[in-house]
This record gives sequence, structure tokens and C-alpha cells, in this order.
Amino acid sequence: MANPASVQDIIDSAEKFVGNAGSTEDALFAAMGIIGNDAPKANFLVAHGLLSLDAAAMALRGRALFGKFRGALQQAVCQDFGYCAKRAQVDQALKNYLPDIVKCLLVRIPMSDKLPDWLPPVLGMFGISATSLDVVLGFLVAWLLIKGCNELCACPNP
Repeated sequence: MANPASVQDIIDSAEKFVGNAGSTEDALFAAMGIIGNDAPKANFLVAHGLLSLDAAAMALRGRALFGKFRGALQQAVCQDFGYCAKRAQVDQALKNYLPDIVKCLLVRIPMSDKLPDWLPPVLGMFGISATSLDVVLGFLVAWLLIKGCNELCACPNP
């Protein structure tokens, strides 16, 4: 996903990531694990023209990367979007609410072409290039599609 032009581009990428991950969180985290600037340092194997990475090691990396953005995702979904108040409707048809959720997320984590000048160096300290941020957005939405908003917000039962 190179500089998504729209909210729909982020959603489309997220749906693709979910499909590629077989709708499993560990596989999604394994894919996220290749995002960091230091991913090329990971152990890899090339055989028959294919590059192989250790899925468990990549999942640990991806889980750590997700952890760096979980707070912003939680604020966007739980507070800004107000998921708990809309829980029943959203749980019935999450995809219908994704555009609004993504808009809230973009306030918390802007796309790389909208970053303030001071932020790319800070991202670099976390091992993330500014352009990778666009891909991270798609992965965060993919996580929501797999796990659901309540996993993130842990709303009280009505």
C-alpha cells in the first residue's frame, strides 16, 4: 500500500491483509514483523526463489510493533469513535463502520504525507520509516477485522 489516497484504500489493504493471514492474529503479526527498518537482520532462508522468514520470530516482532500503536488505535476506536455506545450495531456490521473508524484513526496516526516534520525522526527511533506508517494503518484495521473492537475496548456488558 503506497501512500493510500483514501480511507477506502486503507480498508481494502486491511481486507487483503486479513485474507493473506487466513484471518488469524498470529499470521497477521508475522506479516507485520517485516515492517521495521531492521527486518533485513532477521534470520531468513532462500530456497527455490522464495524468501522464508521464521513466522514465530516475525510474529513477536509484529506483536511488539502493534504494541507501539495499540494505544492510538484504542483511543481512536474506543474514545473518538465511541465504540462502547454503539457496540451492538458495530458488532453486527463492523464493515459498515470501518470508514468512520479509519477517519478517527487517521486523526491519531496520520498517513506519511501528512506527518509533521518532527515526527519521522521519532518514528525512526522506533525502527519505523515514515512511509511504513501507511502500511501499519492497514494492519491496524486488519487487526480490528480479525479481533473486533470489543477486544480492544473491553466495554462493560450492557
